[in-house]
Amino acid sequence: MGKKWSPEAYHLIVAPSSTLAGVVLLFVLFRLDWTWPNLLVAWLLAVNVITFGYYGFDKAQAQDQARRVPEWLLHALVLLGGTLGGYLAMQLFRHKTVKGQFRIVFWLITVLQVLLIAALLYRIWQHSS
Repeated sequence: MGKKWSPEAYHLIVAPSSTLAGVVLLFVLFRLDWTWPNLLVAWLLAVNVITFGYYGFDKAQAQDQARRVPEWLLHALVLLGGTLGGYLAMQLFRHKTVKGQFRIVFWLITVLQVLLIAALLYRIWQHSS
């Protein structure tokens, strides 16, 4: 038999592949035109569903004392737009709510995203005036 993949390598392939598959599925199911706004909405929906699922999977792994999802991957999914899915999963599964360092990074990413959205909206507003 071949060498087993490390959890990092496995999740580095599965998480983005699942998100992209979700995007394509949304485009096919809803017969969306391939436009930037549709792509953004499909991406955000898919990455939030995947993020939510990964948090739930990691919680189940923790309860079973099995191999966990690397924290950097959970943060990467949030950074890629899965903030709402991560937050909802943290609340629903009561997962990563006590670990201070994890929460700090989560909220720093969230604040960064809010600032980027505010800057983008300000730039659009300035451009339209």
